[in-house]
Amino acid sequence: MNVLIIFTHPSKESLNGALLKNVLEGCRENGFIKDIQLLDLYEENFNPILYFDEKNKRRHMQKNLMKKTYFNL
Repeated sequence: MNVLIIFTHPSKESLNGALLKNVLEGCRENGFIKDIQLLDLYEENFNPILYFDEKNKRRHMQKNLMKKTYFNL
């Protein structure tokens, strides 16, 4: 079995960080789990807000995915 853990908290020293550590330990101890992937959205600078306006149309997003006008990078 493969496991993907998505972590979304700014501090790994918080209660959520402690829960993450326990989940990772439990996954490592489980013999059925072959692969563990951790995705930390704060480390990835993930921003869930999608930007578009009169100048940047939604219909053009597919062509211009990497422009800063659509993503707050």
